[in-house]
Amino acid sequence: MNPMNSSIARGALAVLLVAITAGARQPQVRQSTPPTTTAATTASIAMAAEAETRFALDLYAQLIEQGGNVVVSPLSVFSALAILHAGARGKTAAQIEGVLSVPEGAQGLVAGIAGLSRSLAADAESGRYRFELRHAIWVDRRFGFRPEYRSRIRGELGAEVNDAEFGPEADRIDQAVDAWMARTVRPATPAGNAAPDRGAMNVVGPGSVFLVASAARFSAQWAGWFDESSTGDGVFHVSEGVTAKVSFMRPSHGYGWYGYHETAELQVLSLPYDGGTTAMLVLLPTKRDGLAALERTLAVGRLREWIAQLKPGQVRVEFPKFDFGYESGFDEALGRMGMPAAFSSEADFSAMVTNPLGLRLSAVAHRARITIDEYGTDAEAETRAGGVPGGISMYEKPKPHFRADHPFAFFIVDTRTGAVLFAGRVANPGASGRAA
Repeated sequence: MNPMNSSIARGALAVLLVAITAGARQPQVRQSTPPTTTAATTASIAMAAEAETRFALDLYAQLIEQGGNVVVSPLSVFSALAILHAGARGKTAAQIEGVLSVPEGAQGLVAGIAGLSRSLAADAESGRYRFELRHAIWVDRRFGFRPEYRSRIRGELGAEVNDAEFGPEADRIDQAVDAWMARTVRPATPAGNAAPDRGAMNVVGPGSVFLVASAARFSAQWAGWFDESSTGDGVFHVSEGVTAKVSFMRPSHGYGWYGYHETAELQVLSLPYDGGTTAMLVLLPTKRDGLAALERTLAVGRLREWIAQLKPGQVRVEFPKFDFGYESGFDEALGRMGMPAAFSSEADFSAMVTNPLGLRLSAVAHRARITIDEYGTDAEAETRAGGVPGGISMYEKPKPHFRADHPFAFFIVDTRTGAVLFAGRVANPGASGRAA
């Protein structure tokens, strides 16, 4: 098997869809000052990366309540919500800012995300791995969307903007999103353990007038491959009295050179990818049933502390292969995180449309999948949202043993900015993900 081909055929992908629905048409409201187009600056990129990291842990905390395997691209979700923020005002904008962990009245957020995305893409090109973050919006041509809003999203973020007729055309719009995904980030051949499809991604419904799609794709080889001939079956302890037979990967001679840190409660392992600017950070609780307790303590400060204490050295590693998909609606999670106004009659998207009365967020859905094998990682994610009117340093420890044979958390991070590209938990490597 060619290692490069194996890596590129697998990985991580995520897509987020956001739908906005409108009620009956209302008299036009007064024109408001259009948002200012802002070029990406070092400060705006740093702000976006810092906020995205905080958002990633907040979102992770919401999703783990569902149990089971989880994989999500926080960056995909974060950028889709930033597109909505650019069209929001008042309480709606303030609540989205709170959820995104950006300063009140934040300027340059969309430009910062665009700059961060370009920086990540440039690192990927020079580092021989693949990272893509793409956006597209579909706008009801019969509705009064502001030209300056469309221009801003297209100009600053490079989003594809499509005019469409919603209502009876809902099925065609779903097909258009799928076609967009196929020609942008989705691999030609889907990987194995897909989450059951229960229609969570079908966010377009009666009254929909706007759809945001945000897709992320990451595919990379390990900096040092695992030895395929050393891979062997072993027992993974899913829970008390419940085990699963899974394949454990091992480096040549059983150990490799990794960033490592341990405390009484957990082991932290950094698995670097080729190119040196991305890594998978794995958090393995000391106790087999300790993941829930560990997850309750996750915070940006603690994560940075663990990263800062990583030291390079030879580590005996046994890491499970896994391949699963995940699909879920995020409406309730985002409401709990602090932005209920966007889903209610209080929603204010007057920076998006000339006729905003009754316009509200109707659905947010996310689909992601990840594959880990001896050669690397492939991950992809998709986020859809719609509405309706109405890095890691590695510095020695003598050959500690890191055997991930019970539930653990992982974060694929950009080591320069700290941005979290993908995050998740592995409750059972042999199981599929969750659909909701």
